[in-house]
Amino acid sequence: MKAIKKSLGLLFVVVLVFSSCKSNKEAYSATYERAKAKQEVQAQINEEQNERVEVIEKTGVKEAAEKIEVIGPDSEKGPYGVVVGSFINRTNAENLRKKMVDQGYNAVLGQNDKLMFRVIVAFYEVKADAQAKVRELSKDFPDAWILIKE
Repeated sequence: MKAIKKSLGLLFVVVLVFSSCKSNKEAYSATYERAKAKQEVQAQINEEQNERVEVIEKTGVKEAAEKIEVIGPDSEKGPYGVVVGSFINRTNAENLRKKMVDQGYNAVLGQNDKLMFRVIVAFYEVKADAQAKVRELSKDFPDAWILIKE
């Protein structure tokens, strides 16, 4: 009888040990998946930061061509948009757009095919006008650039 109780006790301990290992394995797996997802998001952010933006030698104004969908009232008039901010998070983009509207700009949001949100303060028919606006904004927005709609 003592041997049976001892065996059952030992069996209980063994089951308990293996079940706790499974919990640790599941916790490790969940932690690993979260870290992996975070790393993928960071890689996407890094890729976006390294996106192709050409610096035009004569003007010193950054330009990039991309497909973009304007979100909200579509008041665009021309292929050259002046971008003052780029965000992955829509809330951050909306906050800057509202700030620009409060300053008197007819700012809109645009979203490219990589799901980045662009805060665009104006569209122009003439590239030189867009370049002038970027220079004007460069004091407050040193990273402002021209988006050329594809």
